[in-house]
Amino acid sequence: MQSRERKTVRKLLWLLYVISSAFFFCLGNVAEKILVNKYVKNSTFYGYTLITFLIYGLIAFFLFPFASFDTITPFILLLIIARTIENLLFYYFWIKLMMDEEISRIVGILFLYPLITFFLDYLLFKTQLSVLFYIGSLMMIISALLMSYKPSKKIFVEKKHIFYLIMIIILWGIYGILLKAITIAVDIPTFLFFETASALIISIIIISLSKTIQKQITEFFTMNKIFWLAVVGVTILYLSALLLSFKAYSLQKVSLVASFETIQPTFVFITALLLSLFFPEILKEEIDKKTIIYKIIALALLIVGVWLVSFNF
Repeated sequence: MQSRERKTVRKLLWLLYVISSAFFFCLGNVAEKILVNKYVKNSTFYGYTLITFLIYGLIAFFLFPFASFDTITPFILLLIIARTIENLLFYYFWIKLMMDEEISRIVGILFLYPLITFFLDYLLFKTQLSVLFYIGSLMMIISALLMSYKPSKKIFVEKKHIFYLIMIIILWGIYGILLKAITIAVDIPTFLFFETASALIISIIIISLSKTIQKQITEFFTMNKIFWLAVVGVTILYLSALLLSFKAYSLQKVSLVASFETIQPTFVFITALLLSLFFPEILKEEIDKKTIIYKIIALALLIVGVWLVSFNF
C-alpha cells in the first residue's frame, strides 16, 4: 500500500514541478517583454543580452558551496557548456523577437519545439510511447499554434521573423534532451553552479572581445534602479522555472515533460489578456472577439491533449 502511494506521489510531484515551471517561465516571459519594450533598443540590444547573461552567471558565487565536483566528468561538463552556449544563442533570437512581436504569439509558436524533442528522445533514449500520446501531443502543439494566430492579418508570424522562430524552436527542443542527459549524472546545485559559472566565463570573454558591446553596456549604467531590479527579478523567475524544470526532467520521461510544458502558452495568454484589459499602459496586445475565440478553441484542444497524454502515466 505504501509503495503504491509513493508511486502516486511521485507521479503527481513531477506534474506539479512541470506546471509550476511553466507558470514561472510565463511570469518571466511577460515581465521581460515589459522590460524590453521600455528599455531595449536596436542600438543597445547586444548590451542588454550580455548584461542579463552576466547577471545569471554571477549566481555561480552563491552556488559554489553547494556544488559537488566529484560527480562532474569531462563529458558532463561538455554537455553543460554546450547547454550554456545553446542558451545564449536562444536568448539572442528570443530578445530579437521580443522587440517586435507580441509575447503570447512568440511563446505560442515556440511550443512547436516538442516535435524536435520527441524525435531526439526516441533517437537517443529509445523512449516508447503510445499512439494516444502522440495524438494528444499533436493536439497540444496545434493548441500552441492557435494561441499565436493573428486573425486580423491571417498569419502566425511576420515573414521577417521566421528564421528567428525556427532557431528558438530547434534550440528549445534540444534544451530538454540536454537537461535530461545532465540530470542523470548530477544534482541540481552542481548543475546550476557549472551552468552559471560557464555563463559567467562566456559573458566575460564576449564582452572583453567586443568594444561595441562594452559601449552598449555602459549605456545601461545610466538607467534607474527599477531597470536593474527588474533584470534581477526576471533572472530569479527564470532560475526558479529552470530549477522546477530540472526536477521534472529528473523524475519523468523527456517527452512527457515536454508535452505538459505546452501549458505555458495558455498561462502567457491569460496573463497578457488581463494586463491588456486592465493595465494597457504596461502591456498591450491585440485582443478582439476573433482572437479570443481562437484562444478558447486552443484551450479546449490543450485540455483534451493533456487528457490523452495522461494515459502514459
